[in-house]
Amino acid sequence: MPWVAIGFIIGSLVSMGMPGFSGFVAEFPIFMGVWQVSGLAAIIASISIVVTAAYVLLVVRRAFFGEMPAQFENHIDPITPLDKIAIATLCAFMILLGLFPGLMAPMVLTGVENVLRILGGA
Repeated sequence: MPWVAIGFIIGSLVSMGMPGFSGFVAEFPIFMGVWQVSGLAAIIASISIVVTAAYVLLVVRRAFFGEMPAQFENHIDPITPLDKIAIATLCAFMILLGLFPGLMAPMVLTGVENVLRILGGA
């Protein structure tokens, strides 16, 4: 179960918007933009980071670091090599895009420019 735990924990860190992961790259510019418009709204919105961290860490603790309920003990099979490849690939992309967000920026920029044009933005 360590592969599943590592994959889930990395996905959880992305969900929390931790620096170095792809979720931070998505979250940070939004909060900076909101901050420029309304500091109070940004502070209220940033509370969601704390709430997300609280429930995600609670789930991680209960799912992977607690005692396994007896009803599940004989029903969980080991993961296959294909599952390990999928987990490793997804985790690698989440980390890679967090460390090097410029890799995906040209693809995102194309869509953003169209949306801004439609909305009358810059």
